[in-house]
Amino acid sequence: MQIPFDLDTEELKNYKGINPKPFDFDAYWQKAITEINSIKNNIKIIKSTFESKIADCYDLYYSSTKGARIHSKMLLPKDKKKLPCIIKFHGLNCDSGEWTSLIPFVSEGYCVFSMDCRGQAGTSDDCVLSNDNTLSGFLCRGINDALKGNFNNLYYKDVILDSYKLYQIVINFEYIDKERIAVTGWSQGGALAIALAALVPSIKCLAPVHPYLSDYKRVWQLGLSTKAYEGINQYFRQRDPHHKTENEFFNALGYIDIKNMADKIKANVFFSCGLKDTTCPPSTQYAVYNRIKSTKYMNLFYDFDHENLTNLNDEIFSFIKNNL
Repeated sequence: MQIPFDLDTEELKNYKGINPKPFDFDAYWQKAITEINSIKNNIKIIKSTFESKIADCYDLYYSSTKGARIHSKMLLPKDKKKLPCIIKFHGLNCDSGEWTSLIPFVSEGYCVFSMDCRGQAGTSDDCVLSNDNTLSGFLCRGINDALKGNFNNLYYKDVILDSYKLYQIVINFEYIDKERIAVTGWSQGGALAIALAALVPSIKCLAPVHPYLSDYKRVWQLGLSTKAYEGINQYFRQRDPHHKTENEFFNALGYIDIKNMADKIKANVFFSCGLKDTTCPPSTQYAVYNRIKSTKYMNLFYDFDHENLTNLNDEIFSFIKNNL
């Protein structure tokens, strides 16, 4: 199938991306994990006012990088024996979702955690220590510091570490079976699920949907650095109209490019992609998928853009049930 704005489907099967991977990428994330592990959890759990006959619902708060307090919904079956767990992440500028959207998994005997990304629509803190503007969202926050050699203020580094910290908290609850953890999410949430599964290869199954945060230079090359990727276009228009820092810019974004993490994944993967997606182009998604070495399946939606994909929630539900 020919995709007017991207590679055809046969070319996609072999595409692995063009955005650079920094030479010290692995060391960068090893250092980041050491950093997050040094931060005390300071967990606070509050019973929610939302009530259910099948789920105990709580608000979980914990500490993360730069002094931020991160929030996650926490839903537990009434019978708290050793249980499998699903960790869920939301799309850009959304939040952890309504309680009722998470209860179906609890009804099947799963614990569910759904994290609010810092500074977005939920209640997690956003402790900004960078002088970057946020006119075009979060993607390029910290890029000016990165171009000066300080890569520690990249916004998505902190969000990925927030997800890692949540995982570490979850597996230490006595009622969680840490050998049976699934991660899932759409768009930004899909990217975070992939990043977490890469940082924690013991995660058993992964279900990302049209993931964000991949192959930035390809997005720019296609002229699609709009919508979620608008920060790329705005950086060059406002800060570097002659592209003098182009190589350094894309190399810096390489630290938060999920395709550069994908080869670490060992989970069973159910990956969903719309072939008319102009927000997260198919080639940027295949750049991730083609680097995954574990058991995987590409679930294609031929006539869909970056939108709700018909019956996919049911398919993900079944995938997790059959693999966890």
